[in-house]
Amino acid sequence: MSKFLFIVILFPLFLFVASCNRNSQSEQPSATDLSDDIKGEITFTQYIAPIIHKNCVPCHNPDGAGPFSLITYQDIAKRAKMIKEVTRTKYMPLWKADINYRSFIGERFLSETEIKLIGKWADTGRKYGDTNIVVKPPETKSFSNFSRKPDKVFSLDKPFIVPDTGEYFVLYMFDTGLNEDAEISAFEFVPGNMKIVHHAWLLFDTSGYYDNLFSNQDGPGIKHIVEHNQFTLMDEKRVQDGGLIYTPGFQASEYPKGITKRLPAKAKLMLSIHYVSTGKPEKDSSYLNVYYAKQPVQRHVEFIVFDETLITNQPFEIPPNTIKTFNSRSPKMPMEISILTISPHMHYRGKNMTIFAVTPKNDTIHLLRINDWDLNLQGIYRFKNPLKLPFESEILMNATFDNTMENPSNPVVPPVKAVFGMRSKDEMCQYVIEFVRYMEGDEKMQLNIKNE
Repeated sequence: MSKFLFIVILFPLFLFVASCNRNSQSEQPSATDLSDDIKGEITFTQYIAPIIHKNCVPCHNPDGAGPFSLITYQDIAKRAKMIKEVTRTKYMPLWKADINYRSFIGERFLSETEIKLIGKWADTGRKYGDTNIVVKPPETKSFSNFSRKPDKVFSLDKPFIVPDTGEYFVLYMFDTGLNEDAEISAFEFVPGNMKIVHHAWLLFDTSGYYDNLFSNQDGPGIKHIVEHNQFTLMDEKRVQDGGLIYTPGFQASEYPKGITKRLPAKAKLMLSIHYVSTGKPEKDSSYLNVYYAKQPVQRHVEFIVFDETLITNQPFEIPPNTIKTFNSRSPKMPMEISILTISPHMHYRGKNMTIFAVTPKNDTIHLLRINDWDLNLQGIYRFKNPLKLPFESEILMNATFDNTMENPSNPVVPPVKAVFGMRSKDEMCQYVIEFVRYMEGDEKMQLNIKNE
């Protein structure tokens, strides 16, 4: 893999969607308006529905990633004890970034008052409340986060079959059919089977060199190959890395006006999907939506991959029965940049990760802290406003790994030495930032824009 990638990308890091808004026909008092001792009767209509609908329904709906729906009173009341426990322990809602370190768009967390409200409601009869108050079910969508139709769709003519055991890296190639460059405001990866799609990565090729690698024809202009190494492809310099575009639970969003990614004419899209089996054969028909920019272009999105070669206490190896912390330091930034997103990545031995920048004036800029890493909840975190990083700033990272029997997520028991590798039984320690070159006023730009 390239030691330090600093390139204009042609594909997006997919951005996560914000939580659904509270929906009720009657205006309800906020849970945070209550005193800590929570006096009075707690009812579903008055307090519980707004909390659950805002923080849980984005995943727990019929089309969401959650295993069951939490929309109706019946849905919630029969699971009240479980909801009380997972909120009391802060296992739910799912949000791994430390909100006291850096705030992001779409963060989901409950206040201590809201947690107490849920607990008291679960313990005191799960009362419905005033039947004259109509609790309107929140609007839920299909996976797509866009109201307009995509300008291009890249999809398979037939599903890919994932066997009952193992994990698989499948690389798909699509002909774009473009005769001229296209300016893209968003790429939207839509998983066909959320149970098995672990993550997706994009690359592109204009050389035609890799056409012969793809022996399986899946339809007009579509081919795939199983068991590839995307990092080897990138190191060969014949394809360009497009970055991580999907992790479970996240949806795409358009960039602000004037900011796009460029898709070159005659490029081949190479979509790398990591599948994890469920114990039985599964089918996947994932596809990619492409949305063209409707406004004049001022800047293109770029990204930097900070990989394991930047670790200062090499080698990147974790001996068995060991908890070990690694530190990394980036090269100095060659220009002023505005960071849009940040995406950390470790595997199952990861415990925590902290990322921050140090400016030439020795000021510290907090970027991201995750105190309890979970590979299945790795995310692409979008800043509320572009975060300015001055010229010659450095980015530092600290990450801890647990390769002991006490780590319930350890993929190899008894533990063995863990080294770098793409498979989840191996380890990785890297992060990606997505950015534009700084312009005055970027700090005031809103990144939480509505998709059209």
